[in-house]
Amino acid sequence: MGSTLLHTELTKQGYQGSLSSIHRYLRGIGEERKRSQLVTTRVETPPGFQMQYDWKEWKLPVDGQPLKIYLHEVVLAYSRKKHYSFSLTITAQDIIRAIAEAIHFFGGVAPELIIDNPKQMVITHTRDGIVYYNEEFLKFCGLYGIRPEACR
Repeated sequence: MGSTLLHTELTKQGYQGSLSSIHRYLRGIGEERKRSQLVTTRVETPPGFQMQYDWKEWKLPVDGQPLKIYLHEVVLAYSRKKHYSFSLTITAQDIIRAIAEAIHFFGGVAPELIIDNPKQMVITHTRDGIVYYNEEFLKFCGLYGIRPEACR
C-alpha cells in the first residue's frame, strides 16, 4: 500500500496528521529495521566453557624496513581473560602453537573454540553449515578435547 493510499485510509478513520508525518513514520520504521539487523546479541557462556581465537596482522619497522608480524589472541569467553603471542608467519603450526601456549597460560582448556574461517583451520564452510577442518588442526583439537566452532 502506497503512503498516499495509506494517508487516505487513515483519514477515513479519523487521522488528522499530514502525509509528510506518515512519510517520517515509515522512514523511521525502515531505519529501525536496518538498525535491528545490525545489532548483535551477546551470548553468555558458563565459566570455562568457551574460548575464542583470532589473529591480527601488524607491520612494524625493523632496521628501517616494515616487518610483518602476526598477533595471536586467545580469549576466555566468560572472564575475557586474554593470552597473546606473536609469530612471523601465519601457518596452521603457528596457530596451533599459539592456542597451545594459551591453554598452558590459562592452566586448562575450554571444550569449545570459536574461530573465524581461515584456511589454516577451515578447508571449507558450506552454505548449509557443514565445516571441513584442516586435518592437522582437527588432530590438535582432538588431542585437547576441543570442539572447534567456525563462525558463519
